Amino acid sequence: MSTSAQRTRRRWKKRKSLRAVMGCLQGSLRLSESGRFSSRQSQPTTTSETLAHAEETARRPWAGRAAGRQVTVLADKVGGQPIRYADAVVVARDGTVYFSDASTRFAPADWGGTFEASVLDIIEQSATGRVLAYDPATKATRIVARGLAFANGVALSADEKNLFVAETGKYRIWKIDVQARDLDVGNATSPQASVLFDNLPGYPDNLMRGLDGKVWAGLVKPRNPAVDKMAGMPFLRSVTLRLPRALWPVPRPYGHVFAFSEEGKVLADLQDATGAYPETTGITETRDRLYVQSLHARGLGWLKRMP
Repeated sequence: MSTSAQRTRRRWKKRKSLRAVMGCLQGSLRLSESGRFSSRQSQPTTTSETLAHAEETARRPWAGRAAGRQVTVLADKVGGQPIRYADAVVVARDGTVYFSDASTRFAPADWGGTFEASVLDIIEQSATGRVLAYDPATKATRIVARGLAFANGVALSADEKNLFVAETGKYRIWKIDVQARDLDVGNATSPQASVLFDNLPGYPDNLMRGLDGKVWAGLVKPRNPAVDKMAGMPFLRSVTLRLPRALWPVPRPYGHVFAFSEEGKVLADLQDATGAYPETTGITETRDRLYVQSLHARGLGWLKRMP
């Protein structure tokens, strides 16, 4: 670890960790004793209800056990390495659990929370993010793909032969074969992986399947010219890592979600330049509404679904 990273780590270890609130996303993947994910559990979400439940669980960890429920760790390592930042998850019909390990460098539990760890990883551009797969039959976890600059949202294709993966730090969305094994997407070309969207206008976050074949993506923040300029300046990025959070080049609020087809065609594009509902991370689509998720909003947004 570099000296600058060590200094930043010491600084942020002093801050209150958000592990209690976002424990379900940090370090390991957990499942209820029933051994099944509901449709709600199988999709990444940041609703106020989920956060409230996480906070209550953190305050009273015995409550679930008292009600006859049990939390089981399915995977906290892969290839002998710890899973530091388990992020988004999707479950195939055969029970295979696909999930992203956003960064092997910055664990939320060590760096002050999920947001802090994500910003640091994106600024450093070490591209240590991975997509992992857990097989419930063998209880083994394997690396599907690695070399991603903050691996984030994941969604399965309709035939479940491919994964759509948001690479937040590079403004990209990938299409990756679920049969890929330890594929380094950052240093090699392969027929098993292709970039579906490149040079997006913001940071892609959650990917969630919608209706009629759509996949929804949330752009949590717009691109920041200051961050873009640092892409080829490792020294400047190193200096930025030492700055207090108030001086980080965090982009302004801007609401932006879009839907796309599995072939990469944009089907819907919704934007709010005022950023009144901040940090739009994803969309859950029903027949009558679009429910908008956010990283830090106090409630769950929604708008009427257009036919």
